[in-house]
Amino acid sequence: MALLPAQPLISRAAEHQTMVFAALCLGVAGPLTAVRQASGQLSADRREPAESTRGHQGAPGSAVCCKNGGYLKGKASVLILRLFSKFTVDWGGAKTQGADLRLAKGQQSSFLLRATLLYMLLCSPQHVRSDSDEAVLTEWEIWKSINGINYEERDDMQRRAIWEENHRMINDHNQGFLTGKRPFSMGMNKYGDLTGQEYRVLQGAVMNAQFVKRGKEVSARRLRYNARKSEAGFVDYRNMGYVTEVKDQGYCGSCWAFSTTGAIEGQIVKKTGQLLSLSEQNLVDCSRPYGTHGCSGAWMASAYDYVLSNGLQTTDSYPYTSVDTQPCFYDSRLAVAHIKDYRFIPQGDEQALADAVATIGPITVAIDADHASFLFYSSGIYDEPNCDPNRLSHAVLLVGYGSEEGQDYWIIKNSWGSSWGEGGYMRIIRNGSNTCGIASYALYPIL
Repeated sequence: MALLPAQPLISRAAEHQTMVFAALCLGVAGPLTAVRQASGQLSADRREPAESTRGHQGAPGSAVCCKNGGYLKGKASVLILRLFSKFTVDWGGAKTQGADLRLAKGQQSSFLLRATLLYMLLCSPQHVRSDSDEAVLTEWEIWKSINGINYEERDDMQRRAIWEENHRMINDHNQGFLTGKRPFSMGMNKYGDLTGQEYRVLQGAVMNAQFVKRGKEVSARRLRYNARKSEAGFVDYRNMGYVTEVKDQGYCGSCWAFSTTGAIEGQIVKKTGQLLSLSEQNLVDCSRPYGTHGCSGAWMASAYDYVLSNGLQTTDSYPYTSVDTQPCFYDSRLAVAHIKDYRFIPQGDEQALADAVATIGPITVAIDADHASFLFYSSGIYDEPNCDPNRLSHAVLLVGYGSEEGQDYWIIKNSWGSSWGEGGYMRIIRNGSNTCGIASYALYPIL
């Protein structure tokens, strides 16, 4: 397994900000001085996180270490964490502001990740595991504040216990990342106090090896023939204008709807040159007769069956609400997307999948995401040894592939907001072994 290439933690675009934080960590500069030097004047304005059944959606939090392995407390900590968020997250989940979350060729980590890891390197090694209960409590309170969470005392204790366990697990993993033993990093995010069962709600696909594939299968030989005309070593449909902004499904297992709309959006661009954001809520509310289950998950073929028979509205005309309790409001007069059919990629064939990506466009895929490493993925090339290609639990959009220092990878678009992963995306290892089942259930629409 190839490791990430050796490269500076700090890009030139973010060097001066990171050095300010490094000085702050070593006690050279005061917190307010560092904040002003790094950002000028911080705006207190931000959009409120969307509501969910857990009562919160928002940006990830992190601890701020300082001299002697302690923690910056009070207003200084909150200011610095808000500054981190300014560079990495748009609170509404619509658009990433950080200039170098995704550099086209270098595939560098976000400024937040580099600054946080730099802190870990500069501060006391024991800090990574939290020096005291007080320090962990400070982190917990900051994380809740940033994510807009307020629990009753009993619930707070239970949620804190879950959060602390995830916190320890993330830090243990990142020790391996910092020493080059692991190819990807993890980071605390807005899902930090989720239980395993609550996380499974987010995934939204039916975990069943005997998934049903309705519809025709495209020929792998035909895909290979078409792909040989280009033999592209790198494909990224984000750079070609085929992909809408990263969306957020909220606390609803509707990933299947986002994966479906994403592929149709790409084909509309390919056919008309126009990028439209299609309505996932239209699918959540209206496709149950075709075998979907709203926020309880579905297979994407069922969603395609609905679009094949009815069409689909835009997000503007049918906004997303993150619930499945409302009636269907579909209006055929407002439908802008129609498909003629859909095709499956040969099951388990990564070469055929790569050929389809290169010649067709973004592809709807299902993967095994039922791992804490996926939930808290932050940066790098994801490689989870416990992934099962037959235990598919989550739907995503495959938008490209590439290679870094000899290690091939896929690029997938998730639907958990831009604060997750690499600006809402993940690079996952591409090695011909059908890692996490990325080629087990893949299909695309025909317009």
